[in-house]
Amino acid sequence: MIYFKIDTILLSIFKDAYAVGIYGTPYRVLEVILTVPTILMSSVFPVLTTALRDNRDRAVRVFQKAFDVSIALALPIGMGVLAVGTQLMVAIAGAEFAPSGLAFKILIWATSLSFLGAVFNYTLIAAGRQRQLMLPYLAAAIVNIVLNVIFIPTWSYLGASVVTVITEVIVCLWAGILVYRQLHLRPGLLVALKAATASIMMFGALYWLTAYGIIVGVLGGVAVYGALLLAFKTFPKDFVKAVFRTT
Repeated sequence: MIYFKIDTILLSIFKDAYAVGIYGTPYRVLEVILTVPTILMSSVFPVLTTALRDNRDRAVRVFQKAFDVSIALALPIGMGVLAVGTQLMVAIAGAEFAPSGLAFKILIWATSLSFLGAVFNYTLIAAGRQRQLMLPYLAAAIVNIVLNVIFIPTWSYLGASVVTVITEVIVCLWAGILVYRQLHLRPGLLVALKAATASIMMFGALYWLTAYGIIVGVLGGVAVYGALLLAFKTFPKDFVKAVFRTT
């Protein structure tokens, strides 16, 4: 919570209400998006806990499936906002908040990383290794404060946005390394590569379709991404059920 909120406080100290407003508007949207990895991993958590205790092979499968779903959601969200972040801010908050679009396009990558961070964090907690997370979060909070003090006076809300992404990179990478070292779990990247390819192609379609309106663009982008995942045979038909299967 310190590193999640301190940037707004420091913006109010070093800058003005305008910077806080421009920065805070995309944060409102991101807070909604951040509920998705929490809901996903909360559902997977009891299955993963049991598997880590009783069945190593099953634990590997559940971990991989959770990672695959998370990255398949995170990448299109990031690429989608990169394509139409400004238009979304204008549609949500009004034309006066158009400058929030650039901050939104930067901050969305911290949110996308949080999908993967949730997988690693919940896996460590499921294994009873939650104390291992204290150091990376403490380090992230310190780095966040120091970098914000350095960057906000010159770069304002854009500097705060970049620092937020850097902080999330630290937490995600550190947690991932802990999962590998402590639990010897390492995700495969085949689904990630397919999702990345589909997301890049979706970016092009979304950028073009937005000329016909933001709603058309977003719906079209979702349709294109879904179709590409099917075309690439990214997931088997029963994949979603398998993620939450308890027997």
